[in-house]
Amino acid sequence: MKTPICEMCLHSDTLCPECKEKVNSGKVTACDIRIARNLFSISREVKDLDNVEIIKCMESPNLIVVICKEGDAGKIVGSNGIIVKKLASILQKQIRVVEEPKDKEDMIKKLLHPVPVLGINILYTPHGEMLKVIIPKNKRPPASDEHMSDIMKKIYDQDMVVVPEE
Repeated sequence: MKTPICEMCLHSDTLCPECKEKVNSGKVTACDIRIARNLFSISREVKDLDNVEIIKCMESPNLIVVICKEGDAGKIVGSNGIIVKKLASILQKQIRVVEEPKDKEDMIKKLLHPVPVLGINILYTPHGEMLKVIIPKNKRPPASDEHMSDIMKKIYDQDMVVVPEE
């Protein structure tokens, strides 16, 4: 398994100087470490996780988004969601696994999947730009709008609001 921290640090409660520098520089967060170590622990039982690559993890109060290499999302989710359910149980948060996005629009679509995105508009507010994501009236996002917005703010430094079509 490839993670934001080295294999030695996956096994240990402390970080090596190189991984500690990644944390100090902001490249690696406590969420990255927590997810990597928990998935590493689960990988002892589930061999499908041996070849996955975790790129980045983002956390809001009730949601963790795990960004992985293309083709690895299914392995991390596991058969019938067993791995992601176990991870959610350990961390007591909802987990969304998305493959590395090509761009901001791709990220939004992956975050909201299986809800279709009908449109993405830029709103200009007194506080800066905000993304307005339009979804069908009868659909609900997989996580609260507030948590999705928080994740987008952390990834792209841009606010987002999800609204049903009019």
